[in-house]
Amino acid sequence: MKEIGLFLFVFLPSLFACDGNYREVVISGKAIDSLTGQFVAGSDIKITCWVYDTEIWESRKVVKDTITDANGNFSIPFEMAEAIDLEVRHPNYAISIR
Repeated sequence: MKEIGLFLFVFLPSLFACDGNYREVVISGKAIDSLTGQFVAGSDIKITCWVYDTEIWESRKVVKDTITDANGNFSIPFEMAEAIDLEVRHPNYAISIR
């Protein structure tokens, strides 16, 4: 089955705050067929953003999702982030872990 390649861009406009989180984080990228180099439109993108919360003294997760546009692009903003997990799915492509 086909595989999706992913180019990922993370925009971090500010440095760490006292709580260890980055501020105003934008996760954007492009889903591309790893064999043909063609854009993969309609891919489901799910990002789990981990945010350190000083009220509970541990990380909590913020989950957002979107779908790639006709050119395979996506972009999701977060107010704060310390780490992210990214999941990409499309019905015509297999999930591969490397």
